[in-house]
Amino acid sequence: MTKTAHAALSAGDVQVVTRGRVSRAVAERARERIAALAGRCREPVLSAQVKLTRPAEPGPDRPPVAEASLNVNGRQIRAQAEGPTLQEAVTELLDRLRVRLDRTTRDWRSLRGRHRHTIRTATPAGVGPSAVIRRKYVAPEPSTPEQAIFAMELLDHDFYLFTDASTGGDAVVWRTAEGYGLARLRPGRPPQTYLPVRLDENPAPELTLDEAVGRLAAEPRPFLFYADALSGRGAILYRRRDGGFGHIAAVSP
Repeated sequence: MTKTAHAALSAGDVQVVTRGRVSRAVAERARERIAALAGRCREPVLSAQVKLTRPAEPGPDRPPVAEASLNVNGRQIRAQAEGPTLQEAVTELLDRLRVRLDRTTRDWRSLRGRHRHTIRTATPAGVGPSAVIRRKYVAPEPSTPEQAIFAMELLDHDFYLFTDASTGGDAVVWRTAEGYGLARLRPGRPPQTYLPVRLDENPAPELTLDEAVGRLAAEPRPFLFYADALSGRGAILYRRRDGGFGHIAAVSP
């Protein structure tokens, strides 16, 4: 049933997807807590999905993961968290989701200092085209770095590919320990913003996908922003939790 501003999301409306050995008690508890959190949202929550993943052999490199995606009055709000146990991952997920839901109805200047800094440096599962196990193509609309940071935070991403409205070229923002970073394909003035944004003035390398895979595999960085040698558009190669690589490329609509 489609929800309206007058219909509360019940626990039965929350879709729960599990991977691995996830107990029914943990799944039901996550369902109930997400529904309760949605009930306190100031805007209607139209749908909610929770994904709980427990690896066969949990460990520091393969922790349990809890993810949630809520449709809040037409906007997708996502959060993701890890923990030593799945119960702890769910608790952390709720904390992160609560902050993001709060930001949907407040001045988003509260972004400053409210995010967590995470970097993935897992060893990739091989080098070459087979190491790229997920590909995504996006047609980003022009936006300011502030707008890109806002979208990144609501989606709970560590970086965000966008087209910079001031230069007309593709760019990326990402989280840092001190605030945020910004890199552009085309040079431009430093962004006029109150947020702590550091501009990386080094030119983005022009690479093929194979070259990007080789470079990222040899460096302990979480992602690589570059200009695709064929299209000239911005692209990001990033490390996935499972040890492989993901690839995001900007394309024309």
